[in-house]
Formats: sequence, structure tokens, C-alpha cells
Amino acid sequence: MWDKFKDLHQNFHERIGEMQKLGGLRIWIIHTLDENGPQNGVEIMDSVQAHHEGLHQIF
Repeated sequence: MWDKFKDLHQNFHERIGEMQKLGGLRIWIIHTLDENGPQNGVEIMDSVQAHHEGLHQIF
């Protein structure tokens, strides 16, 4: 069980690192706009936060 968690944790950090190399927040914004369509600034921030929290719940 520990090995599985360790692998998931490592994978999570690798994915976050790759995202930061690609532009970090910009990628999150593009992703949420793609999923939800046009949004204002507050809606974008809420969507990004929801996705970010969702990732942390998985790992």
C-alpha cells in the first residue's frame, strides 16, 4: 500500500512540475475555459481553485 501511495505522490509532483514548465496558471485557465466556456474573472478563479482542490483530494 505504501508503495502505491509513494508512486501516486511522485506522479502528482511530476505532473505539477510539467504544468509549471508549460505556463502553470495559464494552462489551468485555458483548461477551465475549454471545459466551461466563457467566464468572467471570478468564475475562472473559482474553476481553477476547484480543479486544484480536486487534484489534492485524489493524491
